[in-house]
Amino acid sequence: MTSNLKDVAARAGVGLATASRAISGHGSVSDAVAARVHAAALELSYRPSTIAQAMVARSTRMLGAYVPSLLNQRDAAFLQAATRMTREHDLLLAITSSGPESAPREQAIASIRSLVERNCDGVIALCPQLDMADREELRGAATNIIYLDVGLDGQADELSAATHQAAGTMAGHILKAKRHDRVAVLTRARASEAIVVNSFLTEFAANRSETEAIPIIEVSTNARLATEISALRASAYPHSALLCTDPQVAAYATECIHEQGANPAGPSILAYDPYFLLESGAIDTIQPSISATTRRAIGMLLNNCYGTQLPPCAESLTVHHSADSIRGRST
Repeated sequence: MTSNLKDVAARAGVGLATASRAISGHGSVSDAVAARVHAAALELSYRPSTIAQAMVARSTRMLGAYVPSLLNQRDAAFLQAATRMTREHDLLLAITSSGPESAPREQAIASIRSLVERNCDGVIALCPQLDMADREELRGAATNIIYLDVGLDGQADELSAATHQAAGTMAGHILKAKRHDRVAVLTRARASEAIVVNSFLTEFAANRSETEAIPIIEVSTNARLATEISALRASAYPHSALLCTDPQVAAYATECIHEQGANPAGPSILAYDPYFLLESGAIDTIQPSISATTRRAIGMLLNNCYGTQLPPCAESLTVHHSADSIRGRST
């Protein structure tokens, strides 16, 4: 026969309310009484109702995680890091993903809503297919949602801003180390990319005797991108490197250069790829560590949902070089 809290209280010789406070850890109970109640619960093999505990604490001690797929390396690394950190803090993790049978955007929205409806205290999501309007609408249902992908339209949040800044600084360091003097920047002109550009300009100009103006080219369409690349390559002093702050811009820029018959002198392309969209080895890329970014996001959720005071996880970025790595000026 299953024991209940009333049986535990009777065995411990205390009132039902006292037994409840001792089991839940909420409220004032002396150490001696708490020890007696827990001993009685152990003797009776009593297990408290998680539903009842959640109702009292107004918390399910469960976080939700959404990924587009359970099969690719990026999403697997995300789930591994999220599972490890939630386990460290004695939390449950509910996982959902999209399937191939419907549009990715609609499935992402439905999946995140299902996590909210299951009363997850917070949700962490990796869904670059959602725009800012989608994200804000979902946040209206539950404020504790953090989107892990860091290349967002609109204002960058606390999670992504530090990553963008670190990526821009790293790009400046790389291109200086390779002795690129003439660099152009191709950007979609989004707020998140502006952080990358500003930190790049600061690093690239540091300790340089010559500070030639770096063109910042806003690319709104692929046709505009093709035109700008043609103009850059046709100039009297062609640029030796292009920094692309968007992975799709980088991919199309590479196609344009090949179609226009680029010679071995360049230009080289360095891309910031927060989405992990570019194939390994195709383009020189700077990518955030999915594991470090996930742990940082989970830490923010823990602080928001449970009042912990975890310090932010250190930023971690990786450079992936293509087979034809960044070429610099010969010394």
